[in-house]
Amino acid sequence: PGGSGSELQAKREIPEGRLDTIQDMAELPDRALAAELATDGSSGSFVPQFVLPLTEYNYVSCGFGSNLHRGVDYAAPAETSVLAAAGGTVLAAGYNYSLGYYVVLDHGNSPQGDRYATLYAHLYGSPAVAAGDAVTAGQTIGAVGSTGNSTGNHLHLELLVNGEPIDPADCGFPVTREEGSGE
Repeated sequence: PGGSGSELQAKREIPEGRLDTIQDMAELPDRALAAELATDGSSGSFVPQFVLPLTEYNYVSCGFGSNLHRGVDYAAPAETSVLAAAGGTVLAAGYNYSLGYYVVLDHGNSPQGDRYATLYAHLYGSPAVAAGDAVTAGQTIGAVGSTGNSTGNHLHLELLVNGEPIDPADCGFPVTREEGSGE
């Protein structure tokens, strides 16, 4: 995946400590990443068209909001392809002690001004994309793993609007244990 030539091409990593919101990335030496998502938007009805970010999964092992969980965990076999849930630009890709190998994608602004992003964590090995890369919906960005603070192979997916996590079910992602596509 070639770079887009934008100023976002430099590799960015989440600082040590748990990523609480995308705004926490303002601690990076280059604060452009946090500024990219910290836009003031009004609530609207626009929602990007998202695709399931896995080629298969067994079940949802942890849902949004349970024990203050900021995303959805999809239990899946090791090295299952992780796909971009929508087209956009890679804002960050790297390693963090808590998230393990991770990718953050910016999906742009809605007509109402809301900024959409997704975070994929606990990937198996280095991501297949780098900061600044353009990605399309369904493009492989990594593989399921158990890196960082993880107890087994799964994809941790966060959906962020204006830097704040929202329930992925609000955008059509499967979020119950019974909706797995694997065995």
